[in-house]
Amino acid sequence: MNITYRSATPDDALAVSELARELFPDACPHFIPVDAIEEFNDDKLNETVFAEFLDQSERMIINLAQGEDGKLLGYTLLDTQPDPAELLDTVDKNSAYLSKFYVHPDARGTGVAHELMDRVVDDAQQAGFASVFLGTNIYNERANAFYAKNGFEIVGERIFPFAPGIDCTDYVRARVL
Repeated sequence: MNITYRSATPDDALAVSELARELFPDACPHFIPVDAIEEFNDDKLNETVFAEFLDQSERMIINLAQGEDGKLLGYTLLDTQPDPAELLDTVDKNSAYLSKFYVHPDARGTGVAHELMDRVVDDAQQAGFASVFLGTNIYNERANAFYAKNGFEIVGERIFPFAPGIDCTDYVRARVL
């Protein structure tokens, strides 16, 4: 499989949004109703949201993995100015926030995830961060195993307000660079 890795551009907003909307349900725990997932996608993963992220290139770093046919196979979003509310007391204040990390099922097991992670780490180091942190649902076994394998240690838990009346628990993980 011939994969190209590149930074996203404003022209990628629709394609990244479509990929995000397709892959996000994989990260959701079994108890989240389909309509709540669809509403989350509509509110938080639409083209306008990604266009805004891409307009903040000094803050939001989006990397893409793209197949030779042009299909997006994965994306990451690294926030270099995380909301202080996201930082638990256990997270280094000089940390970048890995807000999104998704790989299409067609590319799982091909090394795409590891290459994207290398790019996230490189971006964070080049920006001068001491660590990277993230949150992932406690029931997302595949993601939790991947992050552990890549040096992200659990440093706490947080409540993720998914939708009105639906809260999820995330592990907060950090990796020292």
